[in-house]
Amino acid sequence: MNTRVRVTGIPSLLAAAMLGKIATPTAIFAQAEAGPFDDLGLETLSLVVTPETITGMPEELAAGHYLVNVSGEPMEGETSLSAMLYKLPEGMTADALTPIDPESPEVPDYIYEGGFAGGRDVQIAQGETSSQCVLILTPGDWVILGALSGRPNTPFTVTGEVSADAPTPEATAEITMGEMYFHITGGELVAGKNLLALTSMGGQPHFMIMLPLPPGMTNDEFGAMFAGGPPAEEEASPESEGEDEMPVVIVTAVQSLATTMWTELELASGTYGLACFIPDQHVGMPHVMLGMHAVIEVQ
Repeated sequence: MNTRVRVTGIPSLLAAAMLGKIATPTAIFAQAEAGPFDDLGLETLSLVVTPETITGMPEELAAGHYLVNVSGEPMEGETSLSAMLYKLPEGMTADALTPIDPESPEVPDYIYEGGFAGGRDVQIAQGETSSQCVLILTPGDWVILGALSGRPNTPFTVTGEVSADAPTPEATAEITMGEMYFHITGGELVAGKNLLALTSMGGQPHFMIMLPLPPGMTNDEFGAMFAGGPPAEEEASPESEGEDEMPVVIVTAVQSLATTMWTELELASGTYGLACFIPDQHVGMPHVMLGMHAVIEVQ
C-alpha cells in the first residue's frame, strides 16, 4: 500500500494503513440506474464533495429517514469521498472537533463520544462516481465532519422526532456489527443485486469494509493478514504507482449504537471478507486485530 497517498475519512484512512496488496478478482459496484429507493418518497440530500468543502446540507431539517447521495471531486491524492454525519454530544461545539492526523493511528476522543449516522463512501480509486444510501437523522446538533479530511465542518440542526411510520427500505440481507463481530442476521447476500441493511449494536463506533478475497480463504486466514499490524512503509516507484490500490467492494461510513443504514450492493459470486479498522477505545488496536472480521461466500 502506497502510504503516501492521502485518503478521506476514518474508514479509508485506517484501512489503508493496514491493507497491503491482495491478489483478488475485480469487484462489481452498484450504480443503480433507477434507484432502489425511489418508491419510498424520501427527501433526498445531495451532498457534493469538493476539494475545499462539502455542500448540499440544509442548515435545519426535520428528523427522519433520508436518501443521501454523495458525489464530487477529490482532493489531489484522495482515493475516496466521504460525508461523515456526526451528532455532537451534549455541550460540545463544532469548534472542538480537531482534525485526524493521517500519519497517526490514534483518533480524537470525540469519535467515541458523539453519534455517527452511517453512510457509504465513494470509492474513486475503484471506479465509483457516486454513492447512495438511506439513513436516519435524529434530533440534535450535527456536523458533516469535514475535519477528518482537511475540509471545514458543516454544522446543521435536526429538529422534531423520527416518525414511527417513516417508510423503511425492505432489505434482502441484514448484517449486524458490534464488539467484535459481523453477523448476517437476516436474509442472505447473493450474486447480483442486494439491498443491504447494516446495523451497529456496539458500544463503540464501527464501520464495514468488504473486500473480494481469493477463493476459499477462511476467516482465520483473513484475520492472520492483520495480525502483524500495518506493513512497513515502502517508497513507491513511478512504475508501481496505482498498482496497490485497496481492492474493495464497499466502505461504509462510521455508525454508532442502534443505527441502521441501507444501501444497494451488487456482487459477483465468490469469497468476501468483512472488517472494521476503528481503533479500540480501550486498547487502541484496530478492531480487526481484536477479531472483528468475517468471511462470507456468495453464490
